[in-house]
Amino acid sequence: MASLLDRNPNPDGVALVDHSRRPASEISVSQITNDVRVFARALIEMGIPVGSRIGLLAGNLGEYYTVMFGAPAAGMVFVPLNTRLPKATLEYITEDADLKLLITDSEHANLLSDVSTIVIGSQEWVDMMSGMPLPDLAEVHPSDIAIQIYTSGSTGRPKGVLLSHENVTFTVLEFGAT
Repeated sequence: MASLLDRNPNPDGVALVDHSRRPASEISVSQITNDVRVFARALIEMGIPVGSRIGLLAGNLGEYYTVMFGAPAAGMVFVPLNTRLPKATLEYITEDADLKLLITDSEHANLLSDVSTIVIGSQEWVDMMSGMPLPDLAEVHPSDIAIQIYTSGSTGRPKGVLLSHENVTFTVLEFGAT
């Protein structure tokens, strides 16, 4: 999944505009690629095992892509958490997914206490993101899980839906073709 960033034909092109900052800032493909590799290396250096779930509970931030691509780049699974869910549902998802680490923003920093947490923008985050990029992405197979999303739970508790690297890569490539 993260290898899609490496193969982008326009690495200096604008990948996204981060409106969470004032003024809004343009972030290039190469900057996201570097951040993804730095984040992936930091996860590995923290000793988090391959296949572990890494959650993200935050508003719309540019760092979303760092975590979304960085966890799978380290051989881990990205688990996005919806900020509009009730605390009890977030606690259930955190436990059900067996999150090893939660990346969050300052607004949600104290919401979930039963999981190791790093707050985007904190000194811990700055230190984590000041390291060197991972030179080689983790070896993953197309069928390995890249993302675990949770359903709304309309007929009961939310259920984790597993998306493989192949699923995500196909979707990204299809979006690019349209």
